[in-house]
Amino acid sequence: MITHFTNKFTGLIFTVSICLIMSCSSYDFSDVFSTSPANPQAGETVTLLYNPKGTILESANQIFAIVRTYGSKNYKPASMFSMPNNVIDTEKYKMKRKDTGWLIKIFVPDSVVGLVVTLNNETDTDYNEGLGYWVPIYTSDQRLLPGSEAGYAASLVRRGWGAVLDKTLYADTLLSFYKNEFSRNPDKKAGFAFSYFSALKKSKGSDGFAEIEANLEDLDNPDQWTEEHLFFLSAWYGAVKNQDKADYYKAKSREKFPTGRWVQREEAIEFYKKVGSAEKKIFLDEFEAKYPDYSGFSYMRGVIISEFIKEGSYKQASEYFKLLNGKTWSERPVFSAVNSIKETKNDELGLVLEIINKSVAVSRQEHDEPSASKPPLKISSIWQESRAKQLALALDASAVVTNALGNADAALTYCEEAYQLTNKKNKQVNEHYAEVLFENGSLDGAKKILEESIASGIQSPKMEEILKEIFVTSQGSDEGFISYYSDLKTQALDDLKAKIQSELVTQLAPSFTLSDTEGKEISLSDYMGKIVILDFWATWCGPCKASFPAMKKALNKYEKGNEVKILFVNSKETAEDKLQAVKDLMEKNNYPFHVLMDNKNEVFESYGVTLLPTKLIIDKAGNIRHRSFGFRGETELLDELEAVISILNS
Repeated sequence: MITHFTNKFTGLIFTVSICLIMSCSSYDFSDVFSTSPANPQAGETVTLLYNPKGTILESANQIFAIVRTYGSKNYKPASMFSMPNNVIDTEKYKMKRKDTGWLIKIFVPDSVVGLVVTLNNETDTDYNEGLGYWVPIYTSDQRLLPGSEAGYAASLVRRGWGAVLDKTLYADTLLSFYKNEFSRNPDKKAGFAFSYFSALKKSKGSDGFAEIEANLEDLDNPDQWTEEHLFFLSAWYGAVKNQDKADYYKAKSREKFPTGRWVQREEAIEFYKKVGSAEKKIFLDEFEAKYPDYSGFSYMRGVIISEFIKEGSYKQASEYFKLLNGKTWSERPVFSAVNSIKETKNDELGLVLEIINKSVAVSRQEHDEPSASKPPLKISSIWQESRAKQLALALDASAVVTNALGNADAALTYCEEAYQLTNKKNKQVNEHYAEVLFENGSLDGAKKILEESIASGIQSPKMEEILKEIFVTSQGSDEGFISYYSDLKTQALDDLKAKIQSELVTQLAPSFTLSDTEGKEISLSDYMGKIVILDFWATWCGPCKASFPAMKKALNKYEKGNEVKILFVNSKETAEDKLQAVKDLMEKNNYPFHVLMDNKNEVFESYGVTLLPTKLIIDKAGNIRHRSFGFRGETELLDELEAVISILNS
């Protein structure tokens, strides 16, 4: 019996066949991972064989294969400002136990030149030391298909399957795949230019700039000067510090495409500098008339609705929403504004609820019957979870407004559905559910949600505040609350420590010397023997600034003991007067941070940082041990720092 699972994406039908009743064929499980046939071809079925003995999955009762298929070049991204990749699909499949191992049969479409496979059992994953198990596809005469080697390196993007991959650690290995590919198939270099340059830059740093420039010169053909190509040339010349060339191609783009996407994007920045709904709406009306094909209108419209809501102008928000007459708008800024609503029993809030309920209806339709195909970088279950989360956030916003209107029963219904849709794992949803229960007298219900959430590591200052109020109400005072709360967090902190311990790296931290905001030269070596936290940030970075109150608490906690030094490395700064912009931000917010000015972004690049904020924790011997990306919340950040520092001090 054969069961077929089909998944449509980008015009391709990818068929996976799982043999539910296996034949008597014998398989060789002598290697940890292998395939049958050994050199699979496109248009045929390949059997993936896995023997977990000696791996992290040795005792697993069920194993799944996450299979990423890739093509022979980088595909054009949805936006020319996005990073291209060559991924065709990523999917998760349940493997079948056979003899001493596990197997799965996969049909390989003609467009695929290779697969990357990881194995997991829901809690642990075998990444084959970080780069997955490579399955190249062969020609009929047993040669590697063109693009299979470079394609493998290019497919290991951070999103989706490769989210845990630190490409900086494996840059030299990945670069060798590109080199091998281009020696066999020189014509493939142009198709993998972006991915190749990225690997070259990570592997060699500034020593690779000359090679990148030489390749850029080969790609510079005026007959191919599309706006996308000119942006590519300008961006990469800028990345290798040739600002004259970067400016030249930018000027050529503006000259050739005066109303193009690049010009549009730069002018659109002014929208976010406008203050209040009135200024933003005037700008958007003029901008939309000038550039009717701009791709970012949806978010801008959502921002205007959110501004009306934050101003308490609910009637104007409703009127503007109706004027959109079916035009797209982004829910994210609207939901954020709804979360800031404090007033209650204002009848005009019902107008806001009408807007939110439109979002609920659309999100529910997308959850049940998605209008788009599955993104190639996501497995089906993760895609389903993302759609469930979108619906849950819409329901959560509806609950906030409904509760403010005094309809507690309806609000709790929305909260409960959102809570279940997110598997009780969304901080905002959990917090709001507990808050609505608490405000409406259900202290036991709120307590149960808060205790379960905090014990599982999902927590916020507001959750702690509500739980403390419940504790005081039941106990008559706050005596014993600290011990009670600490006990709740014990399991979550233990789990966090175990996770971090398993992910620790040991990589020599590049030395550097930078000037701080007082003009004093500071070197990493000045702090040898201490744990050093490098916090990479910029004044334009919202999540960076959002994390600073938490980092101020961390500073007060750890620097007193003189064993930890926190350095705030200002990188990728865009302010005209970088130093003054940094000083102004520190002074305005009373942040006592030790800020280093990475004006040339040299430390940013030498540490392989790719996004802001990024925090790197260096041990007393001068080794990078942990990397933290983005900002998820104050409690999460402080717990993460506490876990890492305690591990390094143990």
